Amino acid sequence: MLFLGMTSLKKENTVIDITEGLQWLEKAFDKGEITVATMLGRAYSTGEGVDQSYEKAVIWFRKGAEQDEPKSQYFLGQFYQLGFGVEQNTNTAIVWLEKSANQNDEQAIEGLARIHMELPTPNLQVASYWFKRAADLGVTNAMSDLGYIALETNGEVVDYDTAFRYLHEGADKGDAHCMFNLAEFYHIGAGVEKDVDKQLELLKKASSTGNHFADIRLGFLFEENNDFVEAVTWFQKAANGGISDACHKLISIYTEGREGVPADPAQVGKYQKLIEEETTNSN
Repeated sequence: MLFLGMTSLKKENTVIDITEGLQWLEKAFDKGEITVATMLGRAYSTGEGVDQSYEKAVIWFRKGAEQDEPKSQYFLGQFYQLGFGVEQNTNTAIVWLEKSANQNDEQAIEGLARIHMELPTPNLQVASYWFKRAADLGVTNAMSDLGYIALETNGEVVDYDTAFRYLHEGADKGDAHCMFNLAEFYHIGAGVEKDVDKQLELLKKASSTGNHFADIRLGFLFEENNDFVEAVTWFQKAANGGISDACHKLISIYTEGREGVPADPAQVGKYQKLIEEETTNSN
């Protein structure tokens, strides 16, 4: 029955196929296939096989959520958080996300952490609890955020040793954000001895994945050591990656000149134009 409904929905020929598919799926749901609610909710959310409707998506996510289907609970929470098909309500979003998270849904666990982190008055204690839950399930974004919280609170909300362990795990898995934050740990000696070489190694690895924040951080590090030629190389990579602060830095360098980097009005104009283009594209 579930297969018949999915097959009919995937046909592209007639409205009859879609109607028939919906009927089969609704019958499957009535017979206990509660995951159908999530399938239908997502279909209405994206308009895949049906007319797009956030309101109808909410109806189906709610049906699944009320029968304890974790993915339906997750999506319903997200819709309340974003105000899709319902009036935006963060408290209601948290209720449904917690129900899903308590069934170990990774997206719900990480979503709860981000909601508490992005509140008008962030609750970093609660956010870190959920980030740890997500990190223990292998979510590298959560590992990175634990490092960020540790750095922002000087190790008070998340202690440096715990954060270092998670960041190291995430960096070993190739996560650039974990590499970036771990580099900062080596820079300030948070939970580990200061190690400039290790910091540079991690930032260069993060850069190799396309992380342009690592590029500009490398630029500043080489500038601090008066290696302006190398600094310009990294600032240029960051600028070409859309980091406007790197453009401003290059304008300053090329306006006044630095050791090994002569003043260059053409380069000043180049990066001023790049800033203007980025400003236009963002509006």
